[in-house]
Amino acid sequence: MQKRLHGKFMRDVSEVADERSWQWLRAGYLGKGTEGFVFAAQEQALRTRFFRATIQKEAVDPKCRVCGKEVESVGHLASGCSGLAQKEYRRRHDRMGLRVYWELCRKYGVKCADVWYKEVPDEVRVSEDGQVEIWWDRGVETTQKMEHNRPDVTVLNRAAQEWTFVDFSVPWDKNVVLKEDEKVAKYAPLAKEIRKMHRVSTKVVPLVVGCLGVVSSRFVGYLKVLGIPDVLGGMQTCAVIGTTLILNY
Repeated sequence: MQKRLHGKFMRDVSEVADERSWQWLRAGYLGKGTEGFVFAAQEQALRTRFFRATIQKEAVDPKCRVCGKEVESVGHLASGCSGLAQKEYRRRHDRMGLRVYWELCRKYGVKCADVWYKEVPDEVRVSEDGQVEIWWDRGVETTQKMEHNRPDVTVLNRAAQEWTFVDFSVPWDKNVVLKEDEKVAKYAPLAKEIRKMHRVSTKVVPLVVGCLGVVSSRFVGYLKVLGIPDVLGGMQTCAVIGTTLILNY
């Protein structure tokens, strides 16, 4: 952490990272080559254009080769490039969220694949008893126009008279707590409107995993709110592997 460049990641996340942020490493989910690559990314040691221009003193433009707008650092490529947002970031985001969607389907008796990684979500699925609907990336209709009305997953539990809005994110690691707060604030107006329209209780559950695996101390609590198994390790693995694919782009 005393290294100006290589210790920056650990300094940045020291106040936001829960102890379980390193579970993906301790559990040995990934190959050693992938682990080493993630360490290099954490330590800003990948040969990005910024690294080549400032550390290796090469005559290269430090701007991002994809978007051409910002300096090409590890953090920019992993979470801040507009050129990667619609495809690569979305693929990583959806893969991580798929595990939660599958667990929710299992919990409520909704038809789903035998294993989570073979799951292909539908816009709407209904439980066998008709009491629960699970929506994937579907807009919520309201009487008043809402700026944000499309959570990643919506669970309508008629038996419990409850709606749950689940939203995923894979930001740069030092921003995980800010992103959790942002998600709650983002969907608070929608939750309030649904309570008023349908006379039900509502929950907003943000599930945020950093690009390189960092999670806040609140993450496991959010999983408990959903009443699903502790799938933190699996979600971290999806996020980290997705990031390595992006950084090898």
